[in-house]
Amino acid sequence: MTALNKDHSFCIDQSIQPDKSIVSIWLNGAISTLKALVKSVKNRRAANELLTFSDHQLKDMGLTHEDLRFIRSAGLFIDPTSELARRSHYRNRQMKP
Repeated sequence: MTALNKDHSFCIDQSIQPDKSIVSIWLNGAISTLKALVKSVKNRRAANELLTFSDHQLKDMGLTHEDLRFIRSAGLFIDPTSELARRSHYRNRQMKP
């Protein structure tokens, strides 16, 4: 913290430092967010490769081209592999009696 001395000069109080736990928490959160973003981008590229698959090939995985279009329009922080797995699982449960 900066203080004003009686002679109108400034001094810096060296005893006041930012709480290391707060800085650590913020830094860990930023790193986790960055890792999630990188993972999402990698998985999005892999999901885009599915666009070259035929309807029959996608059906074998429990997916449709509509699922892939949905993923392409989803937000950047949505992991496409998790969403595609969820949609496939839901569709398979609907087909079973």
